[in-house]
Order: sequence, then C-alpha cells, then structure tokens
Amino acid sequence: MSVAEIEATLVAQTGTEIISTDDLQHSYAQERAGRFWLFTGPRYVAFPALVCRTVLRRNGEVGIQSEIICADSREDCDQFVRDNQASIDRLLARQ
Repeated sequence: MSVAEIEATLVAQTGTEIISTDDLQHSYAQERAGRFWLFTGPRYVAFPALVCRTVLRRNGEVGIQSEIICADSREDCDQFVRDNQASIDRLLARQ
C-alpha cells in the first residue's frame, strides 16, 4: 500500500478523528487504539511519509512505539526519522 492509500483507508475507518490538516502535515487520532498518525503534506521535506505512534502501557510505565514509512530520498527520510524521534523524546520527558 502506498502512503496515500494508507491515509485514505485510515480516514474511512470509524473512530478516526482528524486532528489537523495543512500543506505540511495531516494528523489523526484513533484514541481507542492509542494510535496517533502523522502524514506529511506536499510542502514537508520528506513527502510522502507517515509515522504511526502507538502508546504502550506496561507495568506502570508508558512508552511509544513508532512505525515509519517514507518514500522520499534517504536524506529526507532520515531527517523525518530524526524529527519524529525528537518529538517522541519531548512527549516522554513530560511523563
């Protein structure tokens, strides 16, 4: 499946909430599943790309599992991964 097909499938699913959309990114939440999705828009450095973050709770600890798909150049995809890791680090620091 392409990134665009994954986004279309996600949007069609019951329980998917649109958080924001603009030229840089489209964000969605599936709160019951503890999943948060970010798809890059055409103005983002890595396009098309997505990250799915799943909140994991085990033994009183909270973690985030990320799955990334990026169909751009290696350099742009590496930047996308770094940007997302920095975002996760900031979220976990709040815990």
